[in-house]
Amino acid sequence: METPVQITLATNEQRDVVARLMQFYIYDFTELLAPKKVPHLNTTGSFDAYPGLDAYWSDPDHAAWVIYVGEQLAGFALLNKHSHVSRPVDFNMAEFFVARPFRRRGVARAAFHQLLRRHAGSWEVAIGAYNKPAQDFWPRAITAANVSELETLQGDGVAWTGTILRFRV
Repeated sequence: METPVQITLATNEQRDVVARLMQFYIYDFTELLAPKKVPHLNTTGSFDAYPGLDAYWSDPDHAAWVIYVGEQLAGFALLNKHSHVSRPVDFNMAEFFVARPFRRRGVARAAFHQLLRRHAGSWEVAIGAYNKPAQDFWPRAITAANVSELETLQGDGVAWTGTILRFRV
């Protein structure tokens, strides 16, 4: 990858940008989810708004980041303090999205590693059992970051179904 990846804390003015990117993120999930759980387009031709997105600009325990490749918008990351195993956590990767033109070029890994450098503490990344691309990406990206105290847990099948990676930066 020749063009540098950079992350910036999303400003209030970028709230609509993240909301529009979220439409692509939700669309990507239509290929991964079981037919009964696939989100449907509403009457305006879009998916319903991501629930709780506004909290990423109003709640001090939430943060939205925007990912750029050079000057081009490439994705977003949403961080909060939710734990999928009811243990204290400083940072939970609530959502992470890199647009298709930037995938498989090291953009996601570079953006994630920048987030880790800015946010020392205990982390959690929960990976849905249905999300094969994330199951491939997250363990490699986390291991490459040389984190400590890495734990691989499984959700209880009710509150979360899938792998939960906990680690310290």
